Amino acid sequence: THYLFFTVFHNYKIIAIFRQLLNTNTNIQEEITMKPKIAKRGPYAVDLEAGKHYHWCACGRSASQPFCDGSHKGTEFIPLAFTAEESKKAYLCGCKQSQNPPFCDGTHAKLPE
Repeated sequence: THYLFFTVFHNYKIIAIFRQLLNTNTNIQEEITMKPKIAKRGPYAVDLEAGKHYHWCACGRSASQPFCDGSHKGTEFIPLAFTAEESKKAYLCGCKQSQNPPFCDGTHAKLPE
């Protein structure tokens, strides 16, 4: 199964971590799970237009927060595509940890510093 991992993942950083883990008793699953970058510890207030398609950044790397600019390429993350049902101000998640993406659910207030 260790060789399967190398075949599936071509990211050198992950391979280096994996090689290091082979020599330790660390839980491999904890170490290789990628977490999104916290772009902001709070929501982004945006005006959504009814019927318009959006792509919310899920990786936290986009320079066009809270929307995707393609910076996720080379990661396991993909943007969340959604269509606004109505024109309104919305609060989109900036910490990328919301249980109701793309919308902020207050999770940022519970994140460790």
